[in-house]
Amino acid sequence: MMKIRRRLVLALVAVSLLAMGLGVQAGFEPPIIETVIYPDGLAYLVREGEIAPENGECVLDLLPPALSGSLKVYSPNPGLVLEQVVASRDQVLTEQPIADLPELFRENTGKSIRLSVHGEVVTGVVKGFVDPAYVVVGVTNPKGNNVDEIYPLDLISSYHFLEPVKLHKEKTDYTGKLRLRFREAAFQGGAYPVGISYLQHGLAWSPEYIINLQSENSGELSFSGVVTNEAADLVNTTVYLAEKGPQFPPGLSPLVIFSPGEDTVARRGQLTVMGVQSEKMSYAANLETVETASLIMYKTRNPVTLKKGERILLPLFRGAVRAESLYQVRLFRPLYSTEVAVEPVWKVYRIYNNSSIPWIDGRVMLTMADRPLGMGEFPYIAPNQSGEIKVMTEPGINVTAKEVEFERIQGQMVVQGTEYAFVRIRGEIEVENTKDTEIKLKVSHQVPGEVTAIGEGGAAAKKAVLQAGPNPTSELNWEVRVWPQGKSKLTYTYQTYLPLEKNIR
Repeated sequence: MMKIRRRLVLALVAVSLLAMGLGVQAGFEPPIIETVIYPDGLAYLVREGEIAPENGECVLDLLPPALSGSLKVYSPNPGLVLEQVVASRDQVLTEQPIADLPELFRENTGKSIRLSVHGEVVTGVVKGFVDPAYVVVGVTNPKGNNVDEIYPLDLISSYHFLEPVKLHKEKTDYTGKLRLRFREAAFQGGAYPVGISYLQHGLAWSPEYIINLQSENSGELSFSGVVTNEAADLVNTTVYLAEKGPQFPPGLSPLVIFSPGEDTVARRGQLTVMGVQSEKMSYAANLETVETASLIMYKTRNPVTLKKGERILLPLFRGAVRAESLYQVRLFRPLYSTEVAVEPVWKVYRIYNNSSIPWIDGRVMLTMADRPLGMGEFPYIAPNQSGEIKVMTEPGINVTAKEVEFERIQGQMVVQGTEYAFVRIRGEIEVENTKDTEIKLKVSHQVPGEVTAIGEGGAAAKKAVLQAGPNPTSELNWEVRVWPQGKSKLTYTYQTYLPLEKNIR
């Protein structure tokens, strides 16, 4: 008897060891050791781990939804040569609790039931359920015939099944695997490092700024990255946050698609440059910048743990920033209008970038002495440049504009069957400051034509040629100071081509 027990114990131990060995091969899922996250929902994931191949093969319990052309399987060991990768999937049946009445009736078709409908008791057999809210019951009518009756759920005050019912339903899922084959001659026994990298949707990050002004000319800038994870668990993962830039092709890799309906069009991923380097900027202790030939990213010094479905805010840096208070107004003259459109005057803060790296665009909250002034868009600001952030409209500054045609030559040009007249126009912008303090105002005006003259302090630049006609779009810019209760006039001249059926007066 003792010998039989001993043999049985040894057999169980052997089976357990065998199961453990098979578990390494069939259940191995390399952890995510590194990820590069882009703002628009794409992430580059790198998984690595060690596994002991058998006969040159190993199985990864993983089939990621990789974008087409991005999936790479490798080994950091240069002596390990990959020969092939086979993707497969297994059907898995799982039980889920029934969540609502429609599911309850569907899963218990054929079961006897007693209903209370509008005060009447009905006994029969469940035949099915019709969306959105009707249960079908087979009953016997007074004539003894079997008929199917439809009862709305909102008329059923109670129900009672007359036999045991199913409270769970089966759901069919699929689990994917990758079987890797390496050149067998390279193995000398033991475990070897194996890695897989790919682009996948589900991880994204967005920049958030807070600028706390201590005065009209200085403040403190805080920059954080908010990461959302709907892809896979990150456990002690090195995280890189990159800005927009290159484009990635849409669509999933054919290796991970087993039926045409599974493929989804991937959104465009983008990547560019971001970062801040300045003696005046004080980086958080967990951040460093990483530069490659065409990419600058933020790398968190400390590993990040973020489960699927979670979000995290990562402080990136905080430091002093130079600011300038001014006002801004934009004007434009449509091609087919005789009037100049004037937008509201805004109070803005000009933020200076004294670093060697561009600042990414994002959301920003402006505060003064820790009291909110407003929220807006933080513009992309190149090194040694500045950008403006709108705060509020200013009713105390009035801006008006008028334009007068002083020369016209009929029929000077024909474009796509439309005849145009050559016209010269003289314009004037008047700024009135009703405030009791001096102001600095930035004025931008777009006109459909080429600027030939501009008043003192102004600058003009040709932007683009309009598709609807022969004119370029030109932008005129001034920065003027206006005394308290004072006025200022800005003048300019431009030439344009106007369709003959449209006259300017």
